[in-house]
Amino acid sequence: MIKLHFYANKDLHYKKNLDIGPMWKLIQQWQSISEKKGYKIYIGPSSKEKSFNDYRKKITNKNHPIPHRHRTILDINNKIIYFDCQDQNGMGADLHLVPDLFDLCIKFQYRKDGYKNIPFKVSPFTYFCLSNENDLKKYRQIRRNIRKEKLFKSSILWAGSVRKGRPNRQSVVRNIKSMCKKSVLGKTSSYEKYYQRICETLVGASARGTGEFCHRDIEFMAIGTPFFRKEFNNITYNPLIPKIHYYTIGGDEIGIDKTMQFFINYFEPEGEIRKLSACELKGYNEICELGINWYEQNATIEASFNLLIQILKENNIF
Repeated sequence: MIKLHFYANKDLHYKKNLDIGPMWKLIQQWQSISEKKGYKIYIGPSSKEKSFNDYRKKITNKNHPIPHRHRTILDINNKIIYFDCQDQNGMGADLHLVPDLFDLCIKFQYRKDGYKNIPFKVSPFTYFCLSNENDLKKYRQIRRNIRKEKLFKSSILWAGSVRKGRPNRQSVVRNIKSMCKKSVLGKTSSYEKYYQRICETLVGASARGTGEFCHRDIEFMAIGTPFFRKEFNNITYNPLIPKIHYYTIGGDEIGIDKTMQFFINYFEPEGEIRKLSACELKGYNEICELGINWYEQNATIEASFNLLIQILKENNIF
């Protein structure tokens, strides 16, 4: 049995009702399947933690302690892997100063152009959602029936926060609100209503928030609803490909108004939900199913754990 030790200090001890961050909830879920695959996940403190953080602070003059709700250390037989869920340039823009600390970095939010000065290997990973997988499968079948019968109740769905600091999201919502009569905007009172809305919409709308990837993107694909958004700047180990797994709009983070008009007018012509022709439906159904396939191969609990092990083996961690 190979031991995978994820460093967790006293502030990250695993109280189920504590908001410890989505990365940690995923690691907890891995615990339930890892032993059947020959691995033992241990989440807890390490005697190396203090010296590790002291050394890092001395070299970088910054106090970014690890572990954190968005990042930690994975220790496997004294090989040290920096495990990071946060979307930040160059992993805090300081880790290139401490090359002797790590054997590998695994990034959930891997920027295409963010690691030119990092002297150790940085690997893209995957992204995920924390929705119940059985629920997603149940609503996936409901969604397939709706697609077959073309029983769409909305043209475009937006469900997410547009709070301050997320101007790109505000731009997306402003356009949909001003141009669509058949759109659905805002949060729901339960996951069941949220999943039902995903099933009943023709397409979803997405935009980056604090990070590039969003759990909503994964939920859309898991259920089989295509979504549109600006092309991902971050990449995953197995790529998410524009026009294959999702629709893309152009422009920069804020100036996407003109390019969104095409999608809005296409999916809601003259204020009505678009009736897809047989040819359009064929391409539409393909992107739905390709999204489902990507989710099943990359973003389920088991698939993401299998990918972790694959990356560790490819980088000679064990």
